[in-house]
Amino acid sequence: MEKRILLHRGESVLSIHNNKILLEHYEQILFISANRVKVVTDAAEIEFVGEHIQVLALEKNELLMEGILSQVRFQHVQ
Repeated sequence: MEKRILLHRGESVLSIHNNKILLEHYEQILFISANRVKVVTDAAEIEFVGEHIQVLALEKNELLMEGILSQVRFQHVQ
């Protein structure tokens, strides 16, 4: 499966590859559970919905997750 970039605006980049989700340059994590993760970037509020979502790495500017996604919801911020 090829790498897919879903959001690239400003500095924020969201990519998905082999059930791994990489979000670069996020601003704030609002919620984390096994079924849902919600974060804020400079461009949007993003909610990941699925099953068995696990945070693999959490750094100041990067969030790496793994799981089975059923939805990715974007709400643009101004």
